[in-house]
Amino acid sequence: KNQKLDLPWKIIFIDEDQLTNNVIPERLKHNCHPGWMTAPANVYIVAERVAYSCTDQKISPSDADKEMTQVLVHEMGHALEFNMLKNAARDPDARMRAEGFASWFEYYAADYSSLLSQKEIKEEFIKRAKFSMRSGNFAFAGSATDYARASMYFFSISDKRGTKGVMSVYREMQENDLRFFEAIEAALGWNKDRLESEVERFVRGQ
Repeated sequence: KNQKLDLPWKIIFIDEDQLTNNVIPERLKHNCHPGWMTAPANVYIVAERVAYSCTDQKISPSDADKEMTQVLVHEMGHALEFNMLKNAARDPDARMRAEGFASWFEYYAADYSSLLSQKEIKEEFIKRAKFSMRSGNFAFAGSATDYARASMYFFSISDKRGTKGVMSVYREMQENDLRFFEAIEAALGWNKDRLESEVERFVRGQ
């Protein structure tokens, strides 16, 4: 049913000095987060943060187009996930799961974009995930390396079971009111240790 999803999309471009809007999560106002989504499908983009790619130097128009596309796809991934989990259980790992899914969705959707490269996106996430994995235990705090590390759950599932495997996990969460890691075990038979070993296998193979 997700292939026929019809959402009331609203894409709102705002300036850096407009970040007083109360729909914007406080934690995103004060760091270089270029976009975010509010339910059901409102996407906010801070144009300056895309144009400068979170640096003090403006990037080229072609690079800005790629950056903008990737940010939009990421936020669309959040809207898709929200639609799939409308009535699912409260999950202490919800933010980690959501950012992991949206990051993996960047890679998935790049196959349908002339501006994005699946190879480049995957290589960047793998590089960041390897850095995170060298640091030891994973505690999601919202950094770029955390996003990449969280996406490895989805990369490893889709690598072994395809996109249908990822969707089967979401079906378990929605239909049986399970949390993320519970749903992975129910759908795939992977407990947390097996999941982590699959992530390590996937990352080592890249």
